[in-house]
Amino acid sequence: MEFISLLAQSNDVMAQVNDFFAALQPDGIGDILIYVVFFMALLTTFFLADGNNMAGNLLYVTMVLAIFNVTVGDVWYNDQDVTRAFPAFAARVLMFLLPLIAAGAARSKKKKGKLALPLAAVTGIIGMLYAVGAFLDVF
Repeated sequence: MEFISLLAQSNDVMAQVNDFFAALQPDGIGDILIYVVFFMALLTTFFLADGNNMAGNLLYVTMVLAIFNVTVGDVWYNDQDVTRAFPAFAARVLMFLLPLIAAGAARSKKKKGKLALPLAAVTGIIGMLYAVGAFLDVF
């Protein structure tokens, strides 16, 4: 009996999971730019040298902001309520500022970490393209 009740609950949970993954599908060039920012920030964290905690944390926040922008950021940005529109605008601005700050904070050691600086800078530039394009309503 308990197993059946777990299955009944999991159908509702699976519907929520399916809705979440449906929201992650790219709708246009803006969503593709967000995914590029996400995966380049992830790749940059792999190339960071050990001891770059600040740069790594900034890139982790960039990845969280990218997920936020894909899921609810666009809806919140177009909302008339300032309590929703401003955090969405700030998330878009931070998606290009944080990788640039991480590029400046990244320190490279002998061989490891030399590729992290240009990758973080390119991530910030792509984030800037997304933020400006979304602000001008190009996407």
